[in-house]
Formats: sequence, structure tokens, C-alpha cells
Amino acid sequence: MSFSSPYWKKIISNLDWNKLFRKLKLDGMEEKRKGEVFFVCPFHDEKEPSFSVNKNKGVYHCFGCGQNGNLITLISSLLNVSKNSSFEILERYAGLSSDDLTIEEVKQRIESLENVLSKMARNKEEIPKITPFPPVTILPRKAIDYLERRNITRKESKERGIKYCDYGYFSERLIIPLYDAKGKYMTFEARLIREPENIREKKVLYSSGSKVNSLIYNFHENLGKKRGVLVEGIMDTLSLTSRRIRNVISCFGTQVSDEQKSLLSENFESLVVLFDSDSSGKKSSLKLLEELSSLVEVKIAKTNSRKDPKYCDIEDINMAIINAKDFTNSDLTNTKRRLQSFLVMA
Repeated sequence: MSFSSPYWKKIISNLDWNKLFRKLKLDGMEEKRKGEVFFVCPFHDEKEPSFSVNKNKGVYHCFGCGQNGNLITLISSLLNVSKNSSFEILERYAGLSSDDLTIEEVKQRIESLENVLSKMARNKEEIPKITPFPPVTILPRKAIDYLERRNITRKESKERGIKYCDYGYFSERLIIPLYDAKGKYMTFEARLIREPENIREKKVLYSSGSKVNSLIYNFHENLGKKRGVLVEGIMDTLSLTSRRIRNVISCFGTQVSDEQKSLLSENFESLVVLFDSDSSGKKSSLKLLEELSSLVEVKIAKTNSRKDPKYCDIEDINMAIINAKDFTNSDLTNTKRRLQSFLVMA
């Protein structure tokens, strides 16, 4: 998009901004500088407005998460409409009609829209993996279905700020914000909602340079709580929190870094480990017990089914947590033997 285009300038100068802002449901408007207004960012959770819209150029930028673009991409993301429809919404709110355009303005309109569409359609590297937060839209039906199959409610996903990326390097993925121990946004997880096409396509991607092994998902929501329920991944966490088990956390897999161990031992008096029911999950439970038993009380939970926690009935989950076995204070050799017996395949 060329911001020097006379037709683009005509749209911007005639645009009913307040009507557009209401349409996009942007909240917390503050005009800090002439021609520049700030809102609470629609792309990440925040309390103070850091999302800037420049009314002179028709562009936006969030100083919190780094999201940026022009009005066409903004409308497309927030209303989940095509770029062409976004352009038409802008024209309508500017009181312009294609029937009233001069031949030169028609050419400019086509050129402007083509610039946007061609940029969106380039190869996947168009959205580099180093981006602090990818362009996102609201959740499409296929993403909602993916979450619901894992017992994750729409309310929970909305409260967590989960969005969807529909093109580029993070295409066809849920975009899940990740926070540090104090609740400050750090990075995101991009989770594929379909089966990988080949062995090279990873189910989960992170922005380049992200250090998730220093983070614990949902940790900041459990500061000061005596007990935590440790599960393998974010989907397990969200599935249980959706069903009112709130003290659930995840270290993004079964490996726990030294930084994560420190956070766990400093915050919790006891941990209930509820990993997947496969052999890998069981071996990881044993390994984690060895690594954490000197730092915090550890109990191992086992469901009655072979399903992963996110697929289990909530009654089964609750009983597994209640009946979790305490192996921490036993002789390590005996503990291993008892744990292996407890976790034996059904």
C-alpha cells in the first residue's frame, strides 16, 4: 500500500473515524497527540492503552506486542473479512462510491488493493519467524472445533487472548500469548490445528529467540498458591481450567529446566504431576520425581483411562488429583519400584 496515493489520502481525509472505531470495538480511546489515538490493544492483554492508530497515514502500531499494519489489515483481522471487503468498508465509511470515482482514482484504487493482496500472498517467509506477534484474526469455526474437541471452551480461549493466524510462516495456527512469572507478555506459541503434512512440519512453533524453557504456562495466575497441578502442555492446561480446575500449569512438555524448577519450588509447597498416560508420560513422571523431590513435595496422579488429560472426563481428572500418590518422602529405590508399579500399563 502506497500511503502517498491520492486515493488513499482521499479515503483517510473523509473517513468517519469514530464510526470505524466503534465498528472495530476498540476500547479505551485516548488522543495523546494530534492525529494519533491510542486504544487497549485488541491483539494482546493489557490494561493501559498502547495500541496507536495514526489518522494521518491510516496505519497502526502496538508498542506492547509489536503488531502493526494499515487499516485494511486491521479491519480484516478484527472483523475476519477479506482484504477486498476491508477496503470496501473503508470506502463506505469515507462516503465514497466506486460509481463516483474518476478513471485515475479507479486505477489508484486497483493499484492500492493489489499492493495489499500481493503482500499477503507472498511465500510463508513474508511473516518472519522472528516476529514479536503475527497478524491474527478471530477464531474461525475450524479453530473453535479444534479447541472444543479438547474440552476447551470459547470463553476460556477468549479470556486467554487466543487468536488465529491464517497466512504466512505461522499459517493455520492458534496464536497463544505466553507470559512470565509476573504476568508480563513475553512471546507466543503457534499451534497447528491440523495434522502436519510431513515430518518437517512441526505442530508447535515459537518466535525465533523465544526462551520458553524459562516460562511456565499459567504460572502468574497461581502465584502464592500452595499446590499446583503440573500437566504436559498448554492444551491440557486449558482443558482443565475450562472445567474449573484453576491451579493447573505446564512447562511446555515433560522436560523441566533449572529456571522452571526454581519457580516451582519457590512458589508451591506441593505438586501433583498429571502427565499423559502413555509410556513416555509415565517415564517422565518418574524422572520428574527424582529431579524435584528434594525441592518440593511431589505426588503422581493417574487417570483410570488411557486418554490424555484433555480428553478425560472431569470426574476422572478430579479423582486422579484427589488420589494422587505421595512418593517424595520414601527411600528413592523403593520409591522408584512403587511408582513403576503405580504407573504400570492398564
